[in-house]
Amino acid sequence: MAGDIIGSLTVYQVTLSGYRTLLFNLTGDQGHYWQRADIAFSAGEDFEIMLEGWVAKGSRGVIALDDITFTKECIHSSSAFHTESTPLPPTSHFMYLEANPGSLKGDKAHLGSSIWKESSAKCTLSFWYYMSQKATGLIIVLIKTDKDLSEVWNKTGNQGDRWNKGVIQLRRMRNFKVIFEGIRTKNFGGGAAIDDIQFKNCAPDVSVSGSCPAATDYVCQNAKCVESDLVCDYKSDCADGSDEFDCSQFVNIPGSCTFDGPIGSSWFTNCSLMQKNDDDFDWTIGSKSITAGTGPVTDHTPGVGGMFLYINSAAQCEGDIARISTTHPFPASVGVCRLRFWYYIHGSKEMGILKVYSVGEHGMPLMMWSVTGSKADNWIYANVIVSNNYPFKVVFVAEVGGDDLTDIAIDDISFSLECVTGGLQKLLNVLLAISLARAQAGIVEIQVLLWSL
Repeated sequence: MAGDIIGSLTVYQVTLSGYRTLLFNLTGDQGHYWQRADIAFSAGEDFEIMLEGWVAKGSRGVIALDDITFTKECIHSSSAFHTESTPLPPTSHFMYLEANPGSLKGDKAHLGSSIWKESSAKCTLSFWYYMSQKATGLIIVLIKTDKDLSEVWNKTGNQGDRWNKGVIQLRRMRNFKVIFEGIRTKNFGGGAAIDDIQFKNCAPDVSVSGSCPAATDYVCQNAKCVESDLVCDYKSDCADGSDEFDCSQFVNIPGSCTFDGPIGSSWFTNCSLMQKNDDDFDWTIGSKSITAGTGPVTDHTPGVGGMFLYINSAAQCEGDIARISTTHPFPASVGVCRLRFWYYIHGSKEMGILKVYSVGEHGMPLMMWSVTGSKADNWIYANVIVSNNYPFKVVFVAEVGGDDLTDIAIDDISFSLECVTGGLQKLLNVLLAISLARAQAGIVEIQVLLWSL
């Protein structure tokens, strides 16, 4: 504060309840140099610091501030927690929302589990949480699956100066992860904590058969369950291989193709696939890549007449594109149609890109999946959800990489039944599963379902 100044610099402490306390006040000329001020403060509730500068109209002077800092004692720390949830060694720790000068209301922190492939019907999640007047925040527990993200538990506000136990019945699910979400409920706030997260009785009971996590599951001949979108995808998911026994419905879906047969055969006609004209070159059919060091040496299912589709990068330039498309459109659907195929993308570090698009009836391409970079020297499985609000075709796009060792191959294309029915197949599977369950429970029903497909 310097010059011919009529004004003041004031510092207030303002609590959440609105009580204001004057901590510091200066008026008039304080000299043409920087001066340091230290202010001590305390309160029985959370508070903010307000700095107010006032200069009278016509005054010739300046008020300036710089290097505002707070000591670490101003921020909540682990000392806000009385004890841990259970008797643990002195080196034990817990997770909490750290409060710091840059933290703002609404900030989020996430702690996620690994993906559980399957859980039992008795699966339980337990944990301890701490939320008090000083340790503030909102704790939410979320379950993330392939299909959605749902909230299963939450707590906010003062839960007492103690650790509390939370228990959630997860029950039987598949391909899910648990996410703890912490949200700051006020600026500079934090401290809400969790500890001792445990999953109990969650391992699936292999001795129990006939009961599946989802109503649409396929039941193997040995009475075990697999997801319906894994049936007839050219790999055995049932231990007895029964999910690959009767695949006549799947191989007849337009666009499904193994590419096997004599080289001169019309695979594009037999498979209801076509080379696109709006690209730079065509896909090649073969039994092995012609360039050593890239591409597969055999098809995904080796045998007599085994063939696959690939791009010959040695004959092209970097960035060149090759496209193939299904000839028949699939009905509009969202989140139910599954494209399954095998791809081979191995070679140099300059490897190109393989993409999958759904192209609606108006020609708008929507990318559903992509992969780039050299991967393992073997065939890799892909299971892709293909969606569109309009009837659509599926398009494979391969882009040549930076040198001659960037061949990309695909083989054994298949589609789930929902791609043809637009989701109606899943509804039929659910109704069938419900009927079987009711029959097993001793409930006899006679129903006639007339469907117009």
